[in-house]
This record gives sequence, C-alpha cells and structure tokens, in this order.
Amino acid sequence: MAGGGKKKGGTASNLVTAKLELPDGYVPPPKQDPPKKNNRKRNNAGKKADSGVATALPPGAAAPVDPLPNQDPYARLLPWRLRVDYPKPIAESVCSFHYDRTWLSLGSHPEKEMRKAFAKYETSQLRQPTPDMTSEEAQALHKLYWDAGKGKLLKARLALMNKPVSPKIFGTFTLAETSSTPILNQDVVLFEKLLVLPELRKMILRLLQPSICDITALVSTCKRMALVLKDDFDIWDFRADDFSKDEFIKSQDHHGGGARSNTLVIVPRSENNETPYMTDFQQMVKLCGVMSTTPSSFRSIVLDQIPFFNATMFALMVKSLPSLEEVVITRCLLLDVCRLPNMLRTIQNNPRPGSSTGYIHLDFYPYCFRGPSSGPRVGSFAVTWHEPTFDTPRAVFAMILRVWELAKTVGMDLLGNRSAFWRFVRQLPGVDVLWALKAREAVMTYDHELEQHKGAGQGVIQRTKDRFAHDLMAAMNGDNHGTPRIPPNMARYMGDAKTRFAGAYWTHWDVCGVCETSLPRCLFPMRLDCCWACKMGKFITDMEDSHLRLWQLAAISTWIPNLGNVADLSELLTDEERLAKAAKMARYTDAIWSMARKGLFNEKLMPMPPPCLDEWRDGLHRWRMFRNPLKGPVDYRQGGPQMRHPCLRSMEVPLYEELEFGPESKESFNRRWVWSSRTDRLFWDGYYGVYSKMLPRELTARLDANFRGPIPAQVKKDPAICRSIRHEERLKQNKDDKNVYRYCHARVEDCVWSRTTPGYLPLNLDKPVPDPVLNKEAYKKEWEDWHFRNEMYNQCRWGDW
Repeated sequence: MAGGGKKKGGTASNLVTAKLELPDGYVPPPKQDPPKKNNRKRNNAGKKADSGVATALPPGAAAPVDPLPNQDPYARLLPWRLRVDYPKPIAESVCSFHYDRTWLSLGSHPEKEMRKAFAKYETSQLRQPTPDMTSEEAQALHKLYWDAGKGKLLKARLALMNKPVSPKIFGTFTLAETSSTPILNQDVVLFEKLLVLPELRKMILRLLQPSICDITALVSTCKRMALVLKDDFDIWDFRADDFSKDEFIKSQDHHGGGARSNTLVIVPRSENNETPYMTDFQQMVKLCGVMSTTPSSFRSIVLDQIPFFNATMFALMVKSLPSLEEVVITRCLLLDVCRLPNMLRTIQNNPRPGSSTGYIHLDFYPYCFRGPSSGPRVGSFAVTWHEPTFDTPRAVFAMILRVWELAKTVGMDLLGNRSAFWRFVRQLPGVDVLWALKAREAVMTYDHELEQHKGAGQGVIQRTKDRFAHDLMAAMNGDNHGTPRIPPNMARYMGDAKTRFAGAYWTHWDVCGVCETSLPRCLFPMRLDCCWACKMGKFITDMEDSHLRLWQLAAISTWIPNLGNVADLSELLTDEERLAKAAKMARYTDAIWSMARKGLFNEKLMPMPPPCLDEWRDGLHRWRMFRNPLKGPVDYRQGGPQMRHPCLRSMEVPLYEELEFGPESKESFNRRWVWSSRTDRLFWDGYYGVYSKMLPRELTARLDANFRGPIPAQVKKDPAICRSIRHEERLKQNKDDKNVYRYCHARVEDCVWSRTTPGYLPLNLDKPVPDPVLNKEAYKKEWEDWHFRNEMYNQCRWGDW
C-alpha cells in the first residue's frame, strides 16, 4: 500500500472465501525470523521450553511456548500451550479434535487469532453490571474487574447502564458532525489523506462491501476517518425522517434513471414512547411507498434494527428493486438465525446479471437475543429469548451445512472473518472458548478436501467424511469425551437398534426427515429423523414471543397473507383493506404493551394471543402464561419475561381427565370471550341437540344446521345461549390445549434427553429408570406412566415434526 506501510498477512477471508478456492497442494509459507544476536541463549531457551520444563505453573501444566524460528507456525498451534488451563487430549483412544493440521480458517497468523479468542472469552466471562445490584454486589464487581485489569471496561459498562442507548450503526458519524476542523489542516497519516480523494475512497469502500464489519471498523478508527467517509453514506432515521424528502430522490427523475452512488443506511435513531408499534408500522408503510415510487434508485442498502421487517418483506423488497446489488441486514428483530435459508433462496430466485457473482451480495447479522439486563434471568442464548430445549451450537452448524452450497452459489461468505454472520456465531454459548473456531475449521477443511478429492475413490471420500464428523463432534462436545454410546437406560426408551451403535456411532451420516439434508449424526438428537436445526426452527416458531414478536408477525401476515399473489411493493400498497387490518393489529400491539407496562395482566387476565395464530401455537401461548404468569409491570419493548418451555413436566392422568382444568382460568376466558368463527362451529355442531330447543319456533324454522348459513344477530345476543356456548367453548379449549401439551411434551423430552452426548450420565438422573429385573413393579409403573405421557410420541412417524 502507498505510504510505505507494512503489508499485513491474510485473514480467513483472504485464504478461504465462501468458495474456498485454494491452489492444489497449498501450504502456508513458514515464518522466517531475522537473524538476531545471542542465538546460543535463545536456542538454549527454546530447548528448555521443548523439554517441557516450566516454572511457577500448576503441577502437570504445560508452559505456554511460542513457535520456534524456522518452523511452520501451524504445526505448533496447540491451545494448551497458549493457555495452561485449556484441557489437553489425554490419549488417542478418546475422541478429541485433530490439532495437528493446517488451520485454513485462521489465516497467516493463527496463534494471534487464537490468543484473541482467549482474550475475548475472558472479557465475556466478567459479570455485567445491572441496575438492581446492591451496594455489596457493586463493590464485589468493582474488585473483580480491577483484579482482572479491566477497570476501563467496567467504567464503560457502567456508563452504558446509567445512560442506556440503543447501539447505532456508524455511530461515529454523529460525533464527526460536530467537528468543524477541515481534514487537511489536521495532522493526519497518509492513508487518511488518500481517502479524501473521492474516486480512491469509493474504490476502497467497494472492495470492503458488503462486509459491514470491515466498514464499521474503518469508520470507527477515529473521528477524522468518520468525517472523511461520511460523504459516502446517506443515513435515514427510520422513525423520524420523511423519506420522500431525500435530496437524491428530489433531484432525480427515477423513471428509468440511475441509482445513487452512495450506500443508503436506514436505522432508527429515535424512540417513540407513546405508540411505538403503530408509529413503526406507519414508517414501514412510508418506506415501502418510497421504494415503490423510486425502485431503480436503490443500489446498496444497510438495514439495521428495522421493526416489522421479516423474510417476507425482504423477499418483496428484492423483487421490487431491480438495481439492488448489495444488502446488509443487521439486528432486525423478526430476522432471527432461522430465516437465513429463506433469504438465500430469495436471492437465488432473483439473480442480478450485472453483479460480480450474478446475485445480490448479502451480509447478514441475525437478531441476537441477549436476555434481560436485570430481574429474573434464565440465561442468554443468542438465538432465542427463552431457555431453549435444543442444542444451540449443533443447531446453528446443522443449518450452516444445510445452506453451505447455496451460500457458495450466491456468493455469501458465512464463516470468514469479514462475515457478519460469523460474528454472530462467535456470540453463541458453547462447551469451551474455542468451540466455534474448531467447528469452523472442521467445516472449511472438509469443504476444501472435497474440492481436492473430486474424482477420488469412495474410500477417500468416506475417510474425509469420517474425519470431519470426528472433528465436528469434538468441537461441539469438547475433547476427551471417550467412546460415545447410548446409555442403557436411554436405549430402553428408544426401542430402536440403530441407536445402540458404539464406537464409530458419530461417524455415521443420516438424512433429516424434515429438511432432507445429509448430516453427521452429532447434529441429530437421539431420535434420528429430525436434525437440531429443524428442532431450533420449530422452537422459535412456536415459543419465541419476546418483544411482542408474534403480534408484529401477525400484522405483516395480515398485510401480506400470500407472497405469491403480490408482484411488488406498489401492488402491496394498493390493497387498502388489508393495510387497514394490519394497522389495526399494530394498534392492538400498542394496547397490549401499554397494559403489560401498567401491570394489568395476572392469573385472572392473561395477554391475548394474536387472532391469526393456529390452534397449536395458540394453546402453547396459554401454557406459557399458565406456567409463567405475569406479576407486576412488564416492558415488552425490553423483551419481556424469560421463560422455560411450559411442557417440560409431564401431565398426570387425573389432570388430563379433569374437564375444568386448562391453562386459562375461567375468569380470564369469560372476560375476553367474544362470538367468533369457532363459536359458529360449536353452535352448528350442537344445534339439534341443545340450541334449537332454546330458540323460538319462528327462528328455528329459518335455520338449517346442514346448510350452516349466517347466524342471526338475535341468536348471538341471547344471554342463555351465550352462557351455554361460552361454557362449551371453554371446555373444548381445555381439551384441545391438553392434547397440545401431551403432543408437545414428548418432543421436548426427546430434546432434553439429547442435549448432551450419549456416553455421559443421562440427563434424567433426577428420576432414574428402575431396573426391569431387580425392581419389576417400579419399572412397570414407570413404563405405564411414560406410555401415557408419550402415547403420541410413539405413534409419531419419522420426520413428522
């Protein structure tokens, strides 16, 4: 680079792109140290380090030693040599990660990358300060940070806690706006002076795009750099701006005109505290209107924290904007990690012949659920607000393998250092500090070796697959996990011979019955018909209701019931009837948010679910509120309460047979009951047996249960009929909800038992399974109870999840 700067080594994105195009036989060059004086002393020190002599270390701990000169840095990349408390593989007979390898994903400085991972882990393990801390807890936290040498980090976290603000993308632009000193009059480095040249600056930004991580890092280096780059970005405040007054839109005729050269950043910079959801929905309608009137003006867009923006809206935006080449999506609530496959298929179905890859460039950072900052917490799990019943690392990497080939086709970088998606993966909780690095390395090495071995025999391919499955299992579960097998007590429950394999069990590959992807067995629960990624998708669809997410999705689905019937955004805005219904959903969302914030919900009045939910998710919503009733004020703008799955515990037979028992109390049901389409069905089903006798003869002469026409208003206002049918509808809801519970409990139990690798102690140790030989009566009773709890589980077909 000009200016005499030293050329830096490549990163994971330089060595391994999404296509992993490496030359045959590629070996990273060994690092050559320049000659130094006192070589004899240095060599003697190296020999001592090699001999394993260590001082001031715990007994049996290996000393951290840097790679010796004139030696391949990859060959000595052993984590336990960099950090003495990292577990070292104890023997070759147990399953551990293959560390003796060329680390393709860590670039030319693998040791530096691994040390950075250890440093980040140490920082993440420090407890976050919370507003509800006591003075004793605050003093202890202060001592903890200063003892760890992280006093400045504590000051920054306390400042953020005392003045909470939503992180803004390119936030340094706001700081740069206050600077009035011309850039050329400051004492700046040559690189900053070069960026003042518009042509060169745009060329550099084009090389960095669409990596939002690289661009943000460049902008955040200093205020002067932000001031230089500010002119290349147009920023819209999603909640405050009138998008139609944008200078570029007013100055151009876009009926066949060109696209803006700057990158457009759309981000909410303000907050509406009165009617936030209705305001956000109205702004989304305005944004769609601007996009529909000037579709060819949008070339490169950054969408950050946009509400009411889901995969359906993304697909409609891609279909409507013909000039769109680059899209960056970060931290949008309705775009969780499970939306990635749908977004990639949308890009594949809408190619861009003028692009370098033939498709839209996508950089995607899914919404990261970090959990509440104070109050009762069950944890922070990134992929969901609530405590998951699935294995998060396995689920995410199962999804990555599902879309790997599709991502390479459209040119999306999933696991490179420049990828925002990789930054998200690094946030996930795992078995140890290096689990994500090892899993990424296993995937990239496997893909590279498959490219190298094209046309090779089946034996070579099988050995490659076995080695990959072995490394992936070790990355997900940690080293030294022995010879995995299904424990006998678990195997009795399964009743399937294929689950009793030992030894090479985890090197087998199976096809998921839902997504039809061939995956290593470590990415499946004990029941091998559904992978962890599909389990995760089902959980998020059924359970994720934080931030009133279900109501936002209900508004979008009311506005766009079928994406195939909408050609573009302009056609969407012409349907005023559906738009009015969607706006009504947004107003309902504000009403529920306001009532929860005032503490009006309790056991006798639970929050009503959106009316467009199916009966399955409707029932699960009531069970969530039954197991975790709201007590006191709750702010859903901050996420709401965290919950465990309501169907973890089994339901006893007497409760199931009790007609009056259900998740919603009688008082709550009666207060919210209105005559609905479900009431219509119950009325006609019981018309001849009950309700025809309660109506006058002149009215029954005009009604026919076989025809099931409109029910007269006189019937719906009859007090006796309303009381009777309301009671019947409540009993019917109780029965349906209990069937949902039984059906869901079996799947939750399967997930919970599968959360650890078989080979460890079973997770049902709190209720051990009686031995069928030594304790026949207890085993028989346990079997009968289990058979009742899991009757639908046994009848479930493989893949029916």
